[in-house]
Amino acid sequence: MELYGPGTIEDCLSLLGPEVWDERLGDGMSSESRTARLTWGKEPKRLFASTAEPRLVAWGVSHSADILCWDAASGAPDEWPVVVWNNDDGRWTRFSCGMVQFLADLLEGLVDPCPPGAKSIAGKQIARILPEDESQRLWAEDIDPQDE
Repeated sequence: MELYGPGTIEDCLSLLGPEVWDERLGDGMSSESRTARLTWGKEPKRLFASTAEPRLVAWGVSHSADILCWDAASGAPDEWPVVVWNNDDGRWTRFSCGMVQFLADLLEGLVDPCPPGAKSIAGKQIARILPEDESQRLWAEDIDPQDE
């Protein structure tokens, strides 16, 4: 985030940037985290019986409304596992890796189950990341960033 900031990978996966916490904000980390926490209540607890109640912090969303989160319930931020809401089947999946490893595994085609909204980049190995500020600059010039 320090180097590239928030942005989009191949127009299918949006990476959310840190922000002042306010669940009333529109699209962003706070709002998506609130949605994730509300959605968590729908998941049968038996799937995560061995873990404490998660503290979900959203860091990404797919174009099909999958929510990618950290479980920030314990440990240092670089130890937080990834937890993904699959909007197609209404299930959560926990991955025992962090965000960077998850994204690297996704591009290598190693994430199983793959979030439906990210299947177009699964196994792609090389993907275009469009930083949010560059996307805004292009739109201001009446250029569709996806045409670039």
